[in-house]
Amino acid sequence: MVKEYSLPVSDNIFIYLDLKIKDTTDKSLEKIDSLIKTFASVSLDFAKKGITHYVGWYNCRNCTFAKAKIKNETDVFSVLSRIFSDSVFTAEPMLERCEFFTKSKYSHIILMSSNSAKDVEGIFAGFNLSLSLLSIVAVEFERSDIPKTDGTRFISVAPHSEERCLYGVKF
Repeated sequence: MVKEYSLPVSDNIFIYLDLKIKDTTDKSLEKIDSLIKTFASVSLDFAKKGITHYVGWYNCRNCTFAKAKIKNETDVFSVLSRIFSDSVFTAEPMLERCEFFTKSKYSHIILMSSNSAKDVEGIFAGFNLSLSLLSIVAVEFERSDIPKTDGTRFISVAPHSEERCLYGVKF
């Protein structure tokens, strides 16, 4: 008898895109551009491997949270189109109103943000994530800012080098 290992069959991986920016300077917009490229790279990699996953973000145009299920590469491009039609924002969204955090259980949550470690450290406070792995993918985190937490993985991405930064990263 031979055991063959395969990819997980569950579709409970969730990527949350934090599209909040501090201001509308070129540097902040460059970070958001890098964030979206990073999401596209990770999501396309999942789709090519047949890993179904979810993505969520805050739609500031109508003050709601958006969520999409991604099964294949076409879904990734469709979601990217939706994200581009929404807008970045500077105010804090009310995450406690976000039903896909309060009602759903995920085996792995990936938070992608362009904000500082201090800003994202408490973003999931109040949610029961005890059964979830948590990864935080951040654009230009200072290594000294990364909090010492058990079970949370921090991955730093530099603008204009997203694919190189993510090479070999396993989620």
